[in-house]
Amino acid sequence: MTSGSMLNIQQAAARLFGDDFTEADTHRLYRDINAGNLEATQIGRRWFIPVWQIERIEGSSNEAG
Repeated sequence: MTSGSMLNIQQAAARLFGDDFTEADTHRLYRDINAGNLEATQIGRRWFIPVWQIERIEGSSNEAG
C-alpha cells in the first residue's frame, strides 16, 4: 500500500486488532475519530482511515512495548 491508501473501519480494525476483531474494536475506532484522535474521511455513510494513521498507531504501540 502507498502512503495515500485508505482503509475502511473493518480493514483498519483487522490491521490493528487482528482478524478476530470485535464490534467493540470498531466502536473504539469510531470513538477515536469523533474525539479527533484519529484522522478519517467520511464518504457517504462510510469512514476511511489513511494508512499512515494506522502506521502511526502501530509505531507508537511498538515503542511502548
